[in-house]
Amino acid sequence: MNVAGSSTRLLLLRHGQQDIAHEDGELTRIGERQAAILARSLALAPDDVLVSSPLRRALATAVFLRDEVVVVAGLAEFRFGPAAPPLDEIVEERQDLALWRADHGFPGGETLGDLQQRVAAVLEDVVARWPGRRIIACTHAGVIDASLRWAYGLPADADWVTEAELPHASITELEHWPRGRHAAGAPRHTLIRRIGDVGHLPPDLVTGR
Repeated sequence: MNVAGSSTRLLLLRHGQQDIAHEDGELTRIGERQAAILARSLALAPDDVLVSSPLRRALATAVFLRDEVVVVAGLAEFRFGPAAPPLDEIVEERQDLALWRADHGFPGGETLGDLQQRVAAVLEDVVARWPGRRIIACTHAGVIDASLRWAYGLPADADWVTEAELPHASITELEHWPRGRHAAGAPRHTLIRRIGDVGHLPPDLVTGR
C-alpha cells in the first residue's frame, strides 16, 4: 500500500532512433542497437511495470525490454495535428513557428498546455495504479519534458522556457511520493534522479540530442 513516506520510481525512456522519412517510422538499425543495450542495462525484474506510448517507435523500443507491454495512449508524443508543417521546419527553419507559450499549437492539434495536462493525468494515474513499483515508460521527448514540468509543479499555463537534452534511448528517472516525503513537508514530492542519461550507450550510439 502506498502511504505517506513511500515512493514510486518512474523511468522515462526516450525511444530509439527512428526512420524520420515517415510520420511514425520504424526504428533504424541504430535505434534497434540502442534499444537492445537499453534493455540489457535496465534488466527488468518480474515486479517492474512496463508501459509504452502507442506510437510505433516507442512500442518497438519497449518490446526489447519485455514482451508484455501495457499501451498507454496518453504517453503519445505532442499531437501537432493535420495542419502542422513538417517537423524540420518547426524545429530548424521557421522561427515564426516556434512553440513556447502554453496556448501555442496548430489547428486540429494540441496546445502545449493540453500536452502538460494530458501527461500529468497519465503520471498521476500510473503511480496510483502501481504504487511502490518501478514503472518503466517508453515514450517521447515532449512527454518527458512535460513530465519534468509535472515533477517541478509547474502549472499547465506556464510558458515553456526550458527543455531537457533527451537523446534517443536515454533514461530520465523520477522518484515520486504522492502523499509527500515527510509528514511535515510538501503534500507531494518528487526527486529527479537523472535526466537524459545515456551512460549505458557507447559514444557512437548517442543520437538525437
